[in-house]
Amino acid sequence: MVSDASPEHAWRKVLQTKVIDAAAGTVEEPWETAVDMMPADLIKRSFGRLQANCKFPELGLLASYVSENGSWIPQGKQATFNGLVSSDTMLAIAQYYEQNVDSFLDTPKYPPPLA
Repeated sequence: MVSDASPEHAWRKVLQTKVIDAAAGTVEEPWETAVDMMPADLIKRSFGRLQANCKFPELGLLASYVSENGSWIPQGKQATFNGLVSSDTMLAIAQYYEQNVDSFLDTPKYPPPLA
């Protein structure tokens, strides 16, 4: 079983603040709060697995955590430029993604059983 949250005793203390004026760069005095850092831990572990299993250092990698309750800073590395890439192939990949976006986003946690 995979949990969506850590038990509260496992949460970590972090500093939090509120932006008063973004243009001036002013914030309230920071205060300490407890936060479930499981998403950050999962990103770090996932990126480590991606790196350990990537056989081609030229590939770009990205580990992220998508949540309804906020966003977390993803971890990744940029791919190296491939001068031999085909523009037609890249366009075909983009078109496939656009036509099948539901296959890449909102993957259900518990997919329905196969018939």
